[in-house]
Amino acid sequence: MTIKILCLHGYGQNKVYFRDQLNVIKSRLGGSVEFITIDAPNFIPNVKKQAIYPKYSKKAKKLLDATGMKCWWNLENNNYIGLFDNTLPYINYIIEKYGPFNGILGFSQGACLTFILNGLIESKSPLINRAQPPLNFIVLSSGFFPRDPNIGQLIPLPTKTPTLNILDKEDKVVKSEYSLFLSNLILNNNNYVFHNNGHNMPNDYESAEKKSAPNRDRTCDLGVISTTL
Repeated sequence: MTIKILCLHGYGQNKVYFRDQLNVIKSRLGGSVEFITIDAPNFIPNVKKQAIYPKYSKKAKKLLDATGMKCWWNLENNNYIGLFDNTLPYINYIIEKYGPFNGILGFSQGACLTFILNGLIESKSPLINRAQPPLNFIVLSSGFFPRDPNIGQLIPLPTKTPTLNILDKEDKVVKSEYSLFLSNLILNNNNYVFHNNGHNMPNDYESAEKKSAPNRDRTCDLGVISTTL
């Protein structure tokens, strides 16, 4: 059985860049997993691009140039501009074309969106394509709770879907306490992988797993994620 995972990149990234970031996970999980990596439907503002783009390496810039620097929403006065008008309809189209999905994996803003989508799916919200059944698992890397109060109130808490939390305690962009707060909103959740690769996906899962809490529930660990199905 092939496991389908929808993959959602971070703010200012794109599917080409994120595919490269996921290479370590792909090699770990093997050929039984299909990663569907998509571009967000919104571009980041030019002023944001000018601030972020120079910080990337030459290789990363080439990946970002492929389809541009995208986002799932733009934040204005704690409002998620573009989420309802562009992103959710686009996700519903993706579900129709490539789904249904067994799980969703998101990084940073993509992790926040993953949490939102899972909550909407759990509550059987009319905002989500009914072709998508409850998810078997989600993976949140550098995740955080949505700042837009209009979004937060749509999510029933605590959520129940098995969840793997990936975080760096020294993350300078999304502080680890934000990710840990998010994990506390998930029922019976103690699935963690800690790493030291900053505000990025881990580049060495074997070392990261050794660094993580030894008594955590491993049913959503990367190596045995299929056991949640």
